[in-house]
Amino acid sequence: MSGDAHWTIAASQEVDERWWADWDRLNDTHLQSHPLLSSRWARNLAASFGSQDLRFARLSRRNGEPLAATILQPNGFGRWRVFCPAQAAVALLVFDRSVAGGMQWLQRLLRRMPGIGLVLDVPYQDEPYSWVETAPHACLHRVSLGTTIRIRAPEGLDKYWAERPKELRDNVRRRQRKAGEEGIQFRLAAVTEPASIGAAVDRYGQLESSGWKGKEGTALHPDNVQGRFYRAMMEAYAASGDAGMFELWNGERLAASRIVIRGPTMYVILKTTFDESLRNFAPGHVQLYEMFRTMLADQQRVVELYTKATRDWLLWATDTRSIDDVSVYRGGLVGELVARRRKRKDAAAPAPAAAPTEG
Repeated sequence: MSGDAHWTIAASQEVDERWWADWDRLNDTHLQSHPLLSSRWARNLAASFGSQDLRFARLSRRNGEPLAATILQPNGFGRWRVFCPAQAAVALLVFDRSVAGGMQWLQRLLRRMPGIGLVLDVPYQDEPYSWVETAPHACLHRVSLGTTIRIRAPEGLDKYWAERPKELRDNVRRRQRKAGEEGIQFRLAAVTEPASIGAAVDRYGQLESSGWKGKEGTALHPDNVQGRFYRAMMEAYAASGDAGMFELWNGERLAASRIVIRGPTMYVILKTTFDESLRNFAPGHVQLYEMFRTMLADQQRVVELYTKATRDWLLWATDTRSIDDVSVYRGGLVGELVARRRKRKDAAAPAPAAAPTEG
C-alpha cells in the first residue's frame, strides 16, 4: 500500500465541482467511462434518493491525485453501505485500477467513518468494475444476487440471431406472425432529442403504472420521485447524445418501452415495461429484436441488461456474469459474528415472490 494516500470524508454540502471532476476522471481513465458510474448518474441518484446522512469519501495522494471515490450511507449500528438505491445496477464506487488491495483500502475507510465502523457493505458488484478482490478472505463475505447478461455481436444482428437457440428464434417469429394475423402492426421509434425525451419517460411511467407494478406501488410515474429521477437523468444523458427511449407502437398505442443510456463501450438497458394486455404477442421480445438492428450495428459497444436473468433472458445472452453483494469486515472476528447473525436472519426470511414475465 502507498503510504502517501489518505481518505477524506465530506458531507453533501462540502462536495464541489472539483470533487465530481475527480470522480469522472477515475471513471473515464480506469473504468471505461461506465455510464452507471458517471457523475451524472451518481449525482442524480444522490439528489433523488439520498439523504442528509450521505458521506462522500475520496482517497487521494498528498499531491491531490484521486485514487478512489465513493458515496456511503449508515446502515445500522457499526455498519455503512456504499450508496446503491434500487434504481442503481452497480454500487457507486470508482477507483484507479493500478491501486491494489481494494479490501484493505475499504477497511481503512471503514475505520475513518463516524462512530464505530465494523462492516462496510458494497452491493451490486460487477467483477470487471469491482475494486474488491474475488479471492476468499476472512474479512470478506460475498453473496451472488444472480446472473446478468451481455450481448456482444461484432458481426451484427444476422449472425448473432442465427446463433441464438432455436427456441428463442421460433418464439419471436411465432409472436410476430400471430400479431400480424390479428392486425397488430408493431413499429419501433427511438426518442433521443433532449427536448422530447422527457415526454417519452412520462409515457413509460404511465404504461408501467397501468400494470402490476402500478398495483404494487413500485411503478415509475411522472408524478413520483422515480419518474422525476429518470426524466432528469435521461435529459442529462440526451444532452450528450447518450440516451434513448425505445418505444414499440401498435398504431397510436404504446406497446412497450425501454430506457437506455450509453457510454463509449456499452449500451445499458435500464428499465423495460410493456402493455400487459398484449402479453400473448410478447411485445418486449419483439421490441428487443428490433432494437438490436441498431445497437448491434454499433461495433464499438456491447449491450448490458443488468438484470437477474431468468432462463428466458439467458437465451438472448452471449456472455453472463455474476452480480454480487460484498461485505468488508473491520477484522476476522467481526466477520465471524456478522456471518452468524446473517445466517439466522436468512433462515427466517420468506422467499421473494416472482415478477410476472411475458408469455
